[in-house]
Amino acid sequence: MTAITIDIPEEELQAIEEFAKKTSRATADVVREAIADFRKKQIPTKRPISVLEIPSHSVGKILRPLSPDDDILGEMLSDDP
Repeated sequence: MTAITIDIPEEELQAIEEFAKKTSRATADVVREAIADFRKKQIPTKRPISVLEIPSHSVGKILRPLSPDDDILGEMLSDDP
């Protein structure tokens, strides 16, 4: 870990210290958790995205129902409309 010095308003520090005391934690732990939470929510990370995280989109109406014998890959690669 790296130690840093920051200036924050006195009322913010008091609120953090009171919260830390109520939750039986160190003030530094509460501040570290707040920084980690901010980073997760506000700072984008460059990580591979899972296909499960991509929102679904409509591609139009169903042209015909699929049967168990349909070759879906063949239809996807076919040039026929």
